[in-house]
Amino acid sequence: MNLIVGAGPVGIYLAKKLLDLNLEVTLIDAGYEKVESKLLNRTNYEFNYPSTMPQGVHRVGGGSNYWQGRFGEFLDIDFSRDWFNQNHRWPVSKDELQPHYDAIANYFAEKTLRDVDFLAENFRAEINELGRFLNLRLFRFSNREIFIETFNNLSINSNFKFIGGAIARKYSENDGFCTLLLEKEDGSFTELVGKKIFLTCGAISMTNLVMSNLSPQAKNYAGQLLIEHIELFVGKVVVSKRKDRKSTRLNSSHEWISRMPSSA
Repeated sequence: MNLIVGAGPVGIYLAKKLLDLNLEVTLIDAGYEKVESKLLNRTNYEFNYPSTMPQGVHRVGGGSNYWQGRFGEFLDIDFSRDWFNQNHRWPVSKDELQPHYDAIANYFAEKTLRDVDFLAENFRAEINELGRFLNLRLFRFSNREIFIETFNNLSINSNFKFIGGAIARKYSENDGFCTLLLEKEDGSFTELVGKKIFLTCGAISMTNLVMSNLSPQAKNYAGQLLIEHIELFVGKVVVSKRKDRKSTRLNSSHEWISRMPSSA
């Protein structure tokens, strides 16, 4: 049994590939396909401030909500920056990750350009204005029909099981097997045992889970695992098509705003 935490594009694509190898897969997500997670809805937000997140969005799909399977590409600079000390190095390189990102992007979104190439072609002025400390990034969205069809195909496979309404809290390894502790919506806990655990639940949630596992005395490193708890807006780009040329180009304007919740 292989345990996958997070039913966004990466989790669903990984489940598909493992099932193609005739392996057993259990996919775990805090939300459901058509019903919002009770664990992640706004009433459970740890930071008390007016959130811009609408109700009913914390469902299967990624990006903490059902946004047609949102995913983003790391930039080269993410692997070159030294945040902590001169000896810090990432265990993988961008070149090693790139084929896997391309596989997911091509499958769900039929991507034609790498993010860095798209940004350089259409937003060069904005990139220059941001300077060296801020980076302009893209979010890709899955083709909705492809995403739903893939999830439905997983559901009819006899080697597949989906568990919704559960958050991974702890994990451990012993004698070649992994144990995953899940918190359910009713407050109860249950354990799953598998050969491998794959964390595909997003950067914030994965960091929270790993750090909490390393420090058992810590309850949470990132609120209730939601990136929405700290909403930081450093810019808004408005994109429109110019019709005054034969070849359509992107014309952008921007408005800079910044907001942090006082309780953060």
